[in-house]
Amino acid sequence: MKILGAVLIAALLVVGGCGDDDSTTDTDLVEQLVDEHHVAWVESDPARISALFTEDGVFTDTIGQPSVGREEIAAQAELYAPAITAAERTGPVEARGDGTFVFGEELSRSGATFAGERVVTIRDGLFASYEWVGGTPS
Repeated sequence: MKILGAVLIAALLVVGGCGDDDSTTDTDLVEQLVDEHHVAWVESDPARISALFTEDGVFTDTIGQPSVGREEIAAQAELYAPAITAAERTGPVEARGDGTFVFGEELSRSGATFAGERVVTIRDGLFASYEWVGGTPS
């Protein structure tokens, strides 16, 4: 019984510790994915953009137009990526605690700059959703 209790305590400590480590790792992963996403847009690489999403991932652009699935995301990127001249995070990625992450983003496209906020969710190490939720062109 003492051995079972010790194993149970050890398991709880490991699980408890993993939660803290996972949130840090998740934020780091999101920052890496977002930065890679920006590079792919600036380099006008639709295949690379869509590969950062799950098969059923959703990308919502600056005007609220959703693209669902890698094929639609790649098609949208094919149309719009050539006009993107710059894309960057404007602050750290913050975990909201509900499985979503938020960060500031600035895009330059066709002479206009779009600054706003993005909310993303991650599944299996890829974007499950990437949504523009605020901001306006300047």
